[in-house]
Amino acid sequence: MPRLEILLVDDDPLIRHVIADELEEAGHFVTSAASAEAALQLLRENRAYDLILADYTLPGLTGSELVRQILGFLPDAKTAILTGFAQLPSGEEPPCPVITKGVRMSELIKAVEAVAAGQPVHLAYNATATRLDLLVDHMTTEPTVSGVKSAMHEAFDSKDGEAVPDAIASVLNRLPPEP
Repeated sequence: MPRLEILLVDDDPLIRHVIADELEEAGHFVTSAASAEAALQLLRENRAYDLILADYTLPGLTGSELVRQILGFLPDAKTAILTGFAQLPSGEEPPCPVITKGVRMSELIKAVEAVAAGQPVHLAYNATATRLDLLVDHMTTEPTVSGVKSAMHEAFDSKDGEAVPDAIASVLNRLPPEP
């Protein structure tokens, strides 16, 4: 994927920082804006962004309203809305693809690159799952559960669970009970 020039619009400085860092680590250049007004000003000064990512819940305007304004003077702009909601409020028809903030960063980067390339966004069905969640899901067959539990206890020289680290104990507690 070629290096993208991305305008990231989000009023939360921590989210802006984290997403910008991840996109830059993936090889893209990110300009950040903390408000819809700041983003519109940047776009009037520089129309050369490959993609505009706008948070849905911005003060003053929603991400959809911002994107509609942008498309009003830059009709060919590639845009996407970032949201922490599972879905946008009822009746809201977004003017562009929507990417959920809770996805793993690798999925967010794939989605951003797809939007910039004009391709549909397809997030993995389990894009919000952590690696630990996926591991537990893969281990939940009956014969495997007993083997995993005993292997974890043996690895930590404990049958009563006292020496098992908290992270491992949380995995053991999430496994189904043995028959």
